Parts: sequence; structure tokens; C-alpha cells
Amino acid sequence: NFLRDHKIPKPMSGPPSFAARVCGKLSCILNFRVPFISEPLRFVLIAATVLGIFFLIGGAAKKGDTYGWSILFAWLGCATAIPTVILATKNSVQASLCGYSFDKLVPLHRWLGMIVLICITIHMGACFVAGGKGGHDRNGNSSSSEGSVNDTFVNRSTRYFFGFLSWLALALLAVLSSPPIRRQCYELFKYPHLVLMLLFFLFGIIHMTIVILFAVLGLLPWVVDKFIQCCRCCSSRPAAADLSSPDLLKLSIPKVSSSTRVGQYIFLNIPKVSRLQWHPFSLTSSPAGTEDQIAIRPLGAYTREVGSTVRESIRNNEAVEVHIDGPYGSAEVDMVSYPVGIYVAGGVGITPVISVLRLIYGIVDDPTPSGRIGWPSATAAQPRSKHIYLIWSVSSEEQVLWFADILALAMARSIQAEHVPLLHLEVHVTKKMSSQPTTLRSGRPDVGKRITDIVQSHQVPASVFTCGPASLVNATWDVSNYLMSQGYSINFHRETFEF
Repeated sequence: NFLRDHKIPKPMSGPPSFAARVCGKLSCILNFRVPFISEPLRFVLIAATVLGIFFLIGGAAKKGDTYGWSILFAWLGCATAIPTVILATKNSVQASLCGYSFDKLVPLHRWLGMIVLICITIHMGACFVAGGKGGHDRNGNSSSSEGSVNDTFVNRSTRYFFGFLSWLALALLAVLSSPPIRRQCYELFKYPHLVLMLLFFLFGIIHMTIVILFAVLGLLPWVVDKFIQCCRCCSSRPAAADLSSPDLLKLSIPKVSSSTRVGQYIFLNIPKVSRLQWHPFSLTSSPAGTEDQIAIRPLGAYTREVGSTVRESIRNNEAVEVHIDGPYGSAEVDMVSYPVGIYVAGGVGITPVISVLRLIYGIVDDPTPSGRIGWPSATAAQPRSKHIYLIWSVSSEEQVLWFADILALAMARSIQAEHVPLLHLEVHVTKKMSSQPTTLRSGRPDVGKRITDIVQSHQVPASVFTCGPASLVNATWDVSNYLMSQGYSINFHRETFEF
């Protein structure tokens, strides 16, 4: 129903107009990929704007003295900590109000966290200066310049000492949240992240009692979110494993929710591996199917342990029990309403694209005991796209077999069935191939040139979706930005799952 009711983007009549190019330039600037952090420029501008407003508030409050500035930024930092914590919840109200899911709000959570650290650092630095050079004491009364920095922070002020510990917990939390640690050592990031957050508020309350108000306002939604997660995840579900591929594990689980949407993901926990570890995986199944399916490639320590545990359970004829949290998120579903859809995937990054292809071409799981993939019913949603381009880069020919059956069915249906878009499939194998089949291309895809050629040849609005290695995602992001700056109507969306 969403696909039928969604507004169709207006087609472009020839090259982009001057007004379209101006709007494209503005969109390009706001969506510009900031190097090193790989976040849109709009997030940096929002953070800078918030800090600017904070300084304007300080000027309007006439807090000209050092201690006054320190108190002001303490209040601003604690106030900003409230939405920072709330944005880290998966089942909070703001996701329903603004229409954005947890994964879309995580970047804003990170940027607000940076603002909290900056405010608390300014607060601590101002207290350091005020304590060492006079001004005001911890009660706001006038003090002489005889007190030393050491007296203020360590020896004679337990209150200031716990304030320093609160800042230290926040600074360490920021270090452990850096991309290298967060992406390569997820467990080292996740659990200390929670402990340090609680220590930040605990030491802050000892430092200044009023912090308890900010702690309650921020932590109460977080506690409710954890309670909802525990209620949803308390029961285990049996999982069926497909071990046909040595380097890809496919799990089929009874559907968690009847309202599953394309492009969603779930958090998976396997008690035999660990009762504490939860990791996100994209759904590869169709929303119309009877099961939720995921694909797991053993790249890290956790996924390798999952693969070995599941294989051992199958050999021993033991059931594979899993806990599911979700589904969450949603890809930009209106992409299938654009005349041209371009999907760029690298390796196992094709998993969310498989879910989209299942929806577009009506590929659902046959509920018969054979379990084979079958053609859809007559009620399958009809997408409004005319052309679908899938550019998939893999490192070996064997990886093409991961989803060869689904891709073959999608290709056949795009040719034989009516009212479905024509699928243009391009599979690139980066390593040397044993043979040179006509259906595979050798070498890495030139994403920039390929997307530019597709958009310029059709001269209609296009959606661009990418998921995979950072280099591939960034290249797709950059060329989409370039085309927007030239006035072309581009709806760009990326998936990284780098929480």
C-alpha cells in the first residue's frame, strides 16, 4: 500500500534547469562527506550552531567572570546530555515522532555527545582558572588568590575531585567511542560505554547534587528502553541453518513481526556463543515471507564463533536457539518509486539489497516442506521503478553463488513478468578469475563513471543505495553529491551498521 500511495517523483524534461542546479548545489553542500569522519556536513553545522547558541546564551546571561562561565557550561553540558542519552535508545518516543529509526539517529547521538564533552571540558577548565587565580569558590562566594590549583582540585575539595572524575569518565567514554575501537573491538566499546555513562552521572551527582535531575530525565527513558528490550527478547526461537556455502552462513528464523519492512535489520543473540553479545544483521527476506532470514559472513571474532558454533550444533543434531531484538530501521523505501534505482554493494553488503529485490520482484519463500523459492502471489506490491541497476563487487567467483538463485529469479522475472522494472545486473570479481564468463566482469567497478553514465543517459530522478566497504560507500556518496551539484535529482542512501 505504501508503494501504491507514495508520490511519484516528477520526471525531468531534458538537462537540469538553473533552479534545479541551485537546489542541487545546496543539497550537495549539506550532504558533503566530511573526510576522516565520513559524516554529512550538516551534522557538523548543527553541532557548530548549537555551540554558537550556547556562547550567545552565555553572553546574554552576562556571565563575564570565569566562575560564571564555568557554571553556565556545566548547565548546558548536563542539559545536552539528556537528548544524547535518549537518542541512544531503540524504542524511544522520538523515533516515532520524527520518523527516524535508531540507526539514523546514532550520528546525532555522537555529535551531541561531543558537545557535552566540550561543555564539560570548558566548565572544568574555567573552574581550574577560577580556583587558581581567585574569583569565586565552589559556593559562588568571593575568594582570594591564595588558593592553589592543587588545593582546589585534589587535596581540599572532594567535590571538585569527583567533578574531575566525572569529566575523566566522559573523556574515556569518548576515546572508546572512536571509530577504530568501535568498529574493530565492538565489545570493548559497548560495555565500558554503558559503565562510563553511569559513572559520569554518579560522579557528577556527588560533584553537584542538581545533576540528579538531568540524570533522571536522561536515564529514565533509557531504563524503559532496556525493559522493553528484555520483554521482547526473553523467549528463544529455533533457527534453521543453510551451510551450503563455506564462507557464508544463512539463518532462517520464524518471523518476529508481521509488520516487517524492506531494508530492516535485527539484533541477534546466540546463547551458546554468549548471553551478552548482540550484533546487528540485515534481513535478506521479503516482508511477504513467512520467515526472517539473515546472512552472516565470518569476518570478525564473533561471527567466526557463530559459524563454528552453528556448524557444531548441526553436526550434533542439536537445535540452534537464538534471541531476536527487532526488527529496527528501514531503508529508504521510496527508492522503488523513482524511475531509476541504482544499488551498489560490496561483498556481504548485498544483504539489504537482496531484501529489496525480493520485494520488487515478489520473490517469497514457498511455505511448502520443500522450502524452495517460488513466484509471488498476484497481490505482490507493484514498484513504480522502470529500471533497476545492481552493481555488486565481490572478491571471488565463489561469492557470486551466495545469492545466485535469488538473482537468477529476479532476472527472469524482470524479463518475463509485466509491471516490474528491468533488472540490469553487473557483477565484478576483483581477484583473478579462473575463467572469463560473459556474465561476470573482472576488476573493481568504476562506480563514479558508471553511476554518472546511468543518470545522464536516463535524465530522470534516480535513487542511489549503497552498502559495503567504506571505500565503495564513499565513492558512491561522492559521485551522488557531484550529480546533485549538477542539478540531477538524486535520492542517496547508505548503510554501514557501524554503530
